[in-house]
Amino acid sequence: MDDYLSVQEFADKLGLSRSAVIRLIEKNVIAYERLGKVYLIKPSELDKARNRPKRGRPWPKKSDK
Repeated sequence: MDDYLSVQEFADKLGLSRSAVIRLIEKNVIAYERLGKVYLIKPSELDKARNRPKRGRPWPKKSDK
């Protein structure tokens, strides 16, 4: 299991809270394996989490004048 990250390790690498990572897991944004009560996440999921759509309204596009 050395090639997996714990929820806390994953959160630390992304600068997120542990609960934010749990929400990403629950929303199926990132894939995971479960061992008992422990979530294990592959390091390759870091890119998916970094490139996820952000919350909120998008910035208005600048009009060409």
